Amino acid sequence: MFALLNCGKSTANVMFRINPESFKGDNDNKVRYVVGWFFPRDTERRISIKQEDIAQIMDYLQHAYNTTNGLMQTKDASMKNMEN
Repeated sequence: MFALLNCGKSTANVMFRINPESFKGDNDNKVRYVVGWFFPRDTERRISIKQEDIAQIMDYLQHAYNTTNGLMQTKDASMKNMEN
């Protein structure tokens, strides 16, 4: 899991995983820092979904996907090393 959608009657938000060392969106005042609810501490961010922000959100989701994919590959490699 790399992202979640939270939808209400009049709002929608994306919660997504980041790598704090490579995430470039912390200077974006639309991105909210979260201590960690769905993802480990310091690796979760949120942004409201608005039409004018879709392109930026897609970039953030690409970062979230790549981060999660990298973590899964590292975990898989660790598990294989433990089996050998």
